[in-house]
Amino acid sequence: MTSSPRIAFLHLAFEDYSAAIANELASIVDLTVFTPEPLRERMALRLGDHVRLEAFAKPRFRDPRNIRTTPSLLRRLREFDLVHVQQTGDPWVDLGLSTLRMPKVVTVHDVHPHTGDGDRIPGSYPARRVMHKTAAGFIVHTDEMRAELREQVGDAPISVIDLPAMRSVWIGDRSPKVKPTNRHDVLFFGRIWTYKGLDILVKAMHVVREHVPDARLVVAGRGADLESVFVGTVPDWVALHNRFIDHDEIATFFEDAAVVALPYRDATQSAVGVMAIDFLRPAVSSAVGGLRQLFAGDSGGRLVQPESVEELAEALVELLSDDQLYVESQEQLATTFERLSPRGVAEKTAGFYDEVLAHAP
Repeated sequence: MTSSPRIAFLHLAFEDYSAAIANELASIVDLTVFTPEPLRERMALRLGDHVRLEAFAKPRFRDPRNIRTTPSLLRRLREFDLVHVQQTGDPWVDLGLSTLRMPKVVTVHDVHPHTGDGDRIPGSYPARRVMHKTAAGFIVHTDEMRAELREQVGDAPISVIDLPAMRSVWIGDRSPKVKPTNRHDVLFFGRIWTYKGLDILVKAMHVVREHVPDARLVVAGRGADLESVFVGTVPDWVALHNRFIDHDEIATFFEDAAVVALPYRDATQSAVGVMAIDFLRPAVSSAVGGLRQLFAGDSGGRLVQPESVEELAEALVELLSDDQLYVESQEQLATTFERLSPRGVAEKTAGFYDEVLAHAP
C-alpha cells in the first residue's frame, strides 16, 4: 500500500487563516505545521490536538543568524513530499525556498504591494518573485487575483480557493451573538494604512451622524499618521484603539459593533471581510479587488464605489437605521458563512496537492 504524501505547511504570518485551514487539512492529509518559534504559543492555542506543530528559529530580518537558521529550516523541509508555503514576506526564507528542489505550493494573499503599506520588509517582493519561479503551483482567493498572478507566473497551475470562515478560531464551538451590543456602532478593524481608507470613513461618519446622531466609529488596530486622518483632535464619537488587538479581544470588538466598514482604496482579499461574515456583522465595502467577489449579490454585504463618501454614508445609514434590512443581511451572511466552510476549503486544497504531486518530476 502506498503511504500518504507528507505535507509541510509553512507559515510566518496569517496565523488565524493558517490555523483554520490546518485544523481541517490535518484530518485529510499527513500534515505538519511549521511555525516560527515566537509564534509557537499562539499557534498552539489555535490548533487542535490532532495537528502536528513544529517550531523553527527565525531571527529578525536584519539578524545575521538567518545565514544559519534558514539552511536548518530547509533541511527539515526536505524530509517531506510537498511544502505548502503561506506568503512569507521574508527574503531570507523566500530565497532559501527557491533553492529547494521539491514540489512547492504557494498561497499568495497579495499579488502586488498595497498603497502605503508600511510593514513591508525591504527586498521582500523581489525575493518572492524569485521563489515563485520555482513553485509547482499557486493558490489565490479570487478570480481577479488569479488573472493578476498569471501575468507573473505564466502557465503554472493556479487554483482559486476561498479564504475560509475562521469563526472557530475566534470563539470555538459557540455561535456568535446575533444582536450587537451597540446597534449604532461602526467598526473599522485591522492595520491602519493609506489603502484602508480610514480618512474616507471618517468623512462619511460626519454625514452618517446627521441621520443617526448616536452613531459611533470604533477603530481597532495599529496605524500611522492618524493626525492627518482626524485633522487634529479625535472626535468624541470615535473610540480609538491604536494598538495591536489581542486574539481574545477580537470577538468583543465584532460582537459589540453593528456594522463593519471596509472603505479600502485597493485590495486583493480581506480577512476582515471574512471576519465580518464569521460574526454575522453586515459589511459596507468598497468594490475593489476580491471584495467585489466576497460581497457580491445576496452575500449580506453592501458594495460601494471606492472613495465615494456619499455612497459609503448612505449604505451605513441604511444598515444602522433599518432593522428589517439589518436582519435580512444577517440571514444572508449566515448562508455565506456556510459557503466558506473550512472543511470545503481544506478538501479543495488537498485536491490541489494531489494535482501538483501527480505532475511532479
